[in-house]
Amino acid sequence: MNGEVNKETRQAAEAESTSNTPEDILGPLFKAAASRGGINFTYALLRVAGETYNTPDPFLILQSKLMELDWAASEDAILSQYCALATCEAPLELLANLLRCARGEPYHMFPFLHLYRGEFPHGSKPTAVEMAEDVALTATQDGKPEISQLLRDAYTPDILAAVVPGDAAPAKAQIEEALRKCALFLSAFLKVYSEVRLEFRELPRFHKLLGFQVLELLVDEETGLYGIKVHLPSGESACLLRRPDSTKCVNVEPGPPLRFCMSGLTKAPDEWRVGTKRLYEIGLPGRYNKLGEWKPIDYQGGDHAPIGARAEAASPDPDVQGALFYIMCTGHWVVEFALLAPLELPSEQVTLGERFHLYRCPPLQGLAEGSRYQRVYDGWWDLESIEPDAIRLAISEIGLHVNMMALAYRVSASWQLKYRMRDISRGCTCPSEDGLLALDSMLGNLSRTDDAFVLHAAIDWYNRGTSARNVFAEFLCYYIAMESVAIALHEGKADFGMGYVPARVPKKRREQQRDECIARKYEELYATSPTRFVEEAYSKCVVGLAQQVRGVAEHIFGHDHEYVHALFKERDGYSLSSMRSRIAHGRLSLRRREHEDLVWSRVYEMSRIAREFLMRLALRLGPDAAIPRWSQSSLIGVSGFDPRGFLVASPELLPNKDWRIRPEWFL
Repeated sequence: MNGEVNKETRQAAEAESTSNTPEDILGPLFKAAASRGGINFTYALLRVAGETYNTPDPFLILQSKLMELDWAASEDAILSQYCALATCEAPLELLANLLRCARGEPYHMFPFLHLYRGEFPHGSKPTAVEMAEDVALTATQDGKPEISQLLRDAYTPDILAAVVPGDAAPAKAQIEEALRKCALFLSAFLKVYSEVRLEFRELPRFHKLLGFQVLELLVDEETGLYGIKVHLPSGESACLLRRPDSTKCVNVEPGPPLRFCMSGLTKAPDEWRVGTKRLYEIGLPGRYNKLGEWKPIDYQGGDHAPIGARAEAASPDPDVQGALFYIMCTGHWVVEFALLAPLELPSEQVTLGERFHLYRCPPLQGLAEGSRYQRVYDGWWDLESIEPDAIRLAISEIGLHVNMMALAYRVSASWQLKYRMRDISRGCTCPSEDGLLALDSMLGNLSRTDDAFVLHAAIDWYNRGTSARNVFAEFLCYYIAMESVAIALHEGKADFGMGYVPARVPKKRREQQRDECIARKYEELYATSPTRFVEEAYSKCVVGLAQQVRGVAEHIFGHDHEYVHALFKERDGYSLSSMRSRIAHGRLSLRRREHEDLVWSRVYEMSRIAREFLMRLALRLGPDAAIPRWSQSSLIGVSGFDPRGFLVASPELLPNKDWRIRPEWFL
């Protein structure tokens, strides 16, 4: 169906003197119905009110009649042609439903039911004139008088009444004018209708609906939209199909509103499914948040605990878990993140490579002066696969892209994933009075000494570790925090009142120890890993940093302390010291999942050791002294105005309706 008409009708359309053609008037109605009608607009376009077989589509019959119009026919023949066009109910039913959709009302299979007279089964149908007048009145009430005028011009009561015996026949010129206007209207209507159905070829195939239902659009190249299939969470399906000679309507309650029904034999899960597959396994195009927004995931009040468990079981990495949870809940194959930097990119939206996208958010009113030059960016990364390793690599690539931008433009950039399975915020710590006294004593011991400068640099390394996004960088920062102070102690550049005196070994003895160390490493490693032999022989035998750190660690913790064993005794083939060396020399890499898992498994241990090492030095505590217990009390609040406090929430339950990304969400 393409809305074609015969030559005479087309010439009449070209001769139409009005400023707005019927197509100009009808087009906005279809757009308004699509905008406000949602899925009901799709129902309206299909015009399915039940099942039919070997029954031609009324629109195809109407199109055929328009193509066969004979303007040179007799007066009776022209009247007959006009009545054949004007008494076709299908266009009027669709118009009535388009107006309903434009008002946000549901599709009605029988939009003129209110015009029927009498009781079923003896009631009488309304006439075409009554239907047209009803639609015209509705259009006028909806502020669309131009549509009302089109209908009243096309459906003339006086002409249609002429088919009743005994009525006076109108003049031929009057009949021809009525036929011309009716043909113009219906030709334009069919043309716009056909074009709208063809536009569905470009739309995504699957769409999420309420109640964990999935809408599948059925399209072909010739017709465009010819049906819908609704996949129910129980694994069942419903459908509405319109073919040239039949219609199909399965598992549908007519309504209004139209509903899809399940057998109810099995409990349906709270998830979107397409047959035996989960929707997220198929994937939806686009992303969950509108550009510039960051809001909690709306899971329609369903039980999302099984999805959380599935995401946590797939990966130990909370970043990957959060990305998987987002994908499983929304169906979108992207990783969303937010970026804050004093960087004004040249255009509102930027794509680097093929998958890294940034949108510059418009500045918000009322920001603090310190945020004046900061720019907020909404970012996302398109995923090729939703396997945990692919997501982990994508998150690493996001970090690389952000760091390269910061390096290239010499700015400090802060970024974070929008969704994590575990909240990383620490709330507000509440020190006790005793804790403040201990802190005051510690600062008094360190003030205005060389030790303070050494410790300050080490604490800075430690703090960098706590804020690092890369687990390898985090591990190195913790180790360097400890190592830098240990070397300063060994070289006599700091003291901390610990009484540490490094053993002074004669030069010849040092050379002998070095040669023995190299020989030992050769026997252990050369045959299986020459590269590792060179690395360890250099770091442990020639440079000897590990031995310097070990001597200090034994003095601080005690020779047989668990921390000393963790640092220098291999466990499953690795000590913390050997891991530090291998990370620094690239022998442990983010490109290898087992390496990342190894570092993840021991980074907290390294953090704990480095912190206690620094605390003992700051408080001048030997291995037998206990470290004061610092207050563990914290204030943790959850704000309904901050998406970081809610991974999943129903929007109507939250006070915040403005989810534009804010700079304070990066703190």
